[in-house]
Amino acid sequence: MCCPLCLRRYPARSSFCAWDGAALDDVDEPAIGTLVAGRYRIERQLGRGGMGEVWLASDEQLGRMVALKRLRNASAAKPDEYARMAREARNAASLDHPNLVRIHDVIAGGDGPVLVLEYVPGWTLDEVIRMCGPLPVQVVARIVSDLADGLEAIHRAGLVHRDLKPSNVILSLHTTPAPRARILDFGITRRFDDPSQSVTSHGVVIGTAAYMSPEQRYGREVDGRADVFSLTAVSCHMLAGRLTTLEHGGTLSLANVPSHGWPEPLQQCLAQGLEPRRERRFASPAHFAVTLRATLDGLDGPLPVESVIAASSDASTAPIPTTRTVDHRDVGGGLG
Repeated sequence: MCCPLCLRRYPARSSFCAWDGAALDDVDEPAIGTLVAGRYRIERQLGRGGMGEVWLASDEQLGRMVALKRLRNASAAKPDEYARMAREARNAASLDHPNLVRIHDVIAGGDGPVLVLEYVPGWTLDEVIRMCGPLPVQVVARIVSDLADGLEAIHRAGLVHRDLKPSNVILSLHTTPAPRARILDFGITRRFDDPSQSVTSHGVVIGTAAYMSPEQRYGREVDGRADVFSLTAVSCHMLAGRLTTLEHGGTLSLANVPSHGWPEPLQQCLAQGLEPRRERRFASPAHFAVTLRATLDGLDGPLPVESVIAASSDASTAPIPTTRTVDHRDVGGGLG
């Protein structure tokens, strides 16, 4: 049973919320029109992932639209999932940058926090690639520049994101002269100097295989260069339209990217960003973004890709068969 006002969960035989006295619903989601925490009125669901769901709501106190993010099936959620969401609130609250989705508030609930996030209308980068396939090189350069700026802000705050991927990037509609790329979902960010914020335990690596650095894949300590690897992988995905399936336990390299015929300086740039030894990678996202833009300067339109890839009707990333890896297909600040 679920309280429609505070979203607390109760056993099946319960009838009323002990906190605010509201009659309980027998559904695991707030009803459309429900007023949450006395100010956020639910409009519609925006997205749902393996762990979380996001609802569009109107903030009746400040007159703006927001996104409410909470755990799915909270009654069966594990303590580490609550900790992950609480960590997301703490980490995201310290960040304020135009290329990052902001967190406005945290609502305390009996089943864990509900995040009140900035609502960013637009499409996820994953959706754009699915619709368009390989993106024009100048569009890629602009998106990578936005993402690098956002990652630099995260790193200046002493954090590393660790889960940059196309579904965690949203292209906002209400910006000019072009859509702005915004990074969302800070659920597995951690501080460089705080081992207690690690979400790697018991031989399980948290992240998404296709975009994960080798040091993260094998549960080693990570720093900002792990995000450089992920940013490079996202760049490859945009340029090629998809990534080929990794071998079991493998790490992404140019061999997984249909890059035949691409300019040699571009291939060298991407290879350095995907370098397995992080000391040989670009030192920062900004350094990678500047180098990538320089290699793309003067090119036009999408790059050539192998015909077998270009002819594919599915421009998404192929499923990555892995073990010891949990792929958090979670939703964040607005869309999944």
